Amino acid sequence: MHVHWREGDSREVVERLRRRAVTLANRGSVPFVRVPPTDRLPDRIVDLRVDDRHEPFEVWVRGPLWWAATMLGDRTLAVQARDVPFEDVAFTRVHDLEPYLAGRRDWIRRMRAEA
Repeated sequence: MHVHWREGDSREVVERLRRRAVTLANRGSVPFVRVPPTDRLPDRIVDLRVDDRHEPFEVWVRGPLWWAATMLGDRTLAVQARDVPFEDVAFTRVHDLEPYLAGRRDWIRRMRAEA
């Protein structure tokens, strides 16, 4: 799962993410993929938890891969996920990154010791 916090319209953010996914999946075999106008419309609306409240997200589903986005103020919160049920997704604002960075440093030290 990849989470994006961007400026701009939520549908534009998702369209860029979807184009990137198609480009990576095709890796040079298809130079350009035209997106039909109806493909830009979301498949459904789902409520996802954001900081202990429900927010409506527009969702596009293509097989096991899906994208969801909503506007929070003047920014877009978007997610790209594969094989993750919507019900399992919740967002919590992180105010202090240090515990996450410390955990990452510990993991790197363990991996280096095993190598």
